[in-house]
Amino acid sequence: MEPKKRADLFHRVPTSTSLALERNPQLVRSSGIVAADNVRSKEIEVAEEILQGLPSIGYPVIKINQWGKHQPRMIRLTSLGIENIRSATDTVSSIYEYAKVESILMRDMRTFVIKYQGAKHDYIYRSPVAMQIVQEIQSRTAIRKTTDRKKRTYNIALDYQKKLSESAPVYTNIPPN
Repeated sequence: MEPKKRADLFHRVPTSTSLALERNPQLVRSSGIVAADNVRSKEIEVAEEILQGLPSIGYPVIKINQWGKHQPRMIRLTSLGIENIRSATDTVSSIYEYAKVESILMRDMRTFVIKYQGAKHDYIYRSPVAMQIVQEIQSRTAIRKTTDRKKRTYNIALDYQKKLSESAPVYTNIPPN
């Protein structure tokens, strides 16, 4: 009996990425990134462009501070976040990114409350178009949070692929079928 060659005794254990490449030949590796990852990268890029392209919208509101004082303000929704602007001086007194919005709720038909991560207090606003403002903030917040989530999972996948490609191949002594 002829001795078996070393290559016959040992074979590489396939990874999920290599199996995906075998099953889907249209997924071609380019610079260590599977083409499917390029699609996800493009989705993130498009979402970022949508966010950056959003117009700034300003709404006159009455801010009710923590002591119940009614203050005329302008709330401006930009591509980056929500600005609270003092009407008398036209100065931005606070700005929060959409990712920092914990919740936004309607107190009644004209009053809404925004809770921000890290804020000392809730922001209470009153406006005849409160429902429209809330809807716009919710839409922008959802886009921002979804895009951030996709970025995190994409980066995790890239890190995992990098570790797989850097690790030594795994061999077993089970002969191939």
